[in-house]
Amino acid sequence: LLPVSSTNSTGELKEDFAGQTTASNNNAGNEFQVLPNPASNEIVTGNAQLPQQNQMLLTDMQGKTVLSVQNIQPAQHLDITQVPAGTYIVQFTGGGQVSNSKIIITH
Repeated sequence: LLPVSSTNSTGELKEDFAGQTTASNNNAGNEFQVLPNPASNEIVTGNAQLPQQNQMLLTDMQGKTVLSVQNIQPAQHLDITQVPAGTYIVQFTGGGQVSNSKIIITH
């Protein structure tokens, strides 16, 4: 497996060789996760506690938003069957933090 890298608003770089996309939101013990990576039919958010007001954007490599979800919940399942296969950026915004990570979608 190739490492998945993510950076947050402080420039912290995290690499994950287990196939998970992880983005730190700078709260101790809380990380926004999208699993699995690569994904095919759905993605599931991790179990971390999330700020009540938050947003997740899925954008393609040209910067076009293909999925936008307000107020993501822990362990929320999101259907991605209509999202074309490719590499995407997952941006999570909440609690005054912005974090980005990469995810690959295959069908």
